[in-house]
Amino acid sequence: SVLEFPPAIAVTPSPSAGKIPDNGDFTLRVKHQAAAARPLLHILLLAGPILLIALAAGNRPAWVMGVILSVSIELAQVAYGFDFDWLDVLDLLCDAAGILLALGIRSWLGRRWPVRWRWT
Repeated sequence: SVLEFPPAIAVTPSPSAGKIPDNGDFTLRVKHQAAAARPLLHILLLAGPILLIALAAGNRPAWVMGVILSVSIELAQVAYGFDFDWLDVLDLLCDAAGILLALGIRSWLGRRWPVRWRWT
């Protein structure tokens, strides 16, 4: 009553297929277009939440949260095994531009419509 297993079969990995051809697929076209707009997306996608934080809590908490968020995103990429290269430095610079854009908009809004009361 000894269990016998079949002999091990050698498995060889298949070679990489390379880039996925577009073939008119909408999602792949959007992906290729978004790759070209990467710096702009970094600026806008960080400016939105930081602007909301700045409006709700003020400039200093928004600035601190923006720095923590942008550094955390890059550290998470390194933790998942992606290399840190010059594109990541560009990402951090675009994140800084997004933070400055959000704080500039908040400052402009504050001059345009002065706030008579604050939550904090």
